[in-house]
Amino acid sequence: MSIIRWNNNDLDWPARTLSSLLGDPFLSGPLSNGSSLLPTDIHHSEHEIVLTSEVPGLTKEEIEISVENDILTISGEKTGESQSNEQNCYCSERSYGKFERRFVLPQSVDRDKITAEVHNGLLSLTLPISEKAKPRSIEVKVS
Repeated sequence: MSIIRWNNNDLDWPARTLSSLLGDPFLSGPLSNGSSLLPTDIHHSEHEIVLTSEVPGLTKEEIEISVENDILTISGEKTGESQSNEQNCYCSERSYGKFERRFVLPQSVDRDKITAEVHNGLLSLTLPISEKAKPRSIEVKVS
């Protein structure tokens, strides 16, 4: 067993440790050297599920969305600006490279009607709930 030095700036170590031990079925593939995943908010209503992901600086041509079986995959590549003289760079904190994020779709989603839109650095996916899966009421008749 090796000793690991504690770094108090490393506050996300519990999540990373659990993910490395158990794996995370909802996400895979870091955005450039593990520095960040594709941040996503998920909201739902009776009629749809909406995923909103941050994709700053990317165009629709640089983003790929696919559905295979029950897995929705968002992937792409953020390319860096070419620098003529990297020695003059004081600081570079932006992430570049390939990214991928996967989501397990519930059976209630109508896969043929999924739509995607990118605007102001946000990618919005609308996943409509199929009519078969929506709750309905059944009238009870007296005979």
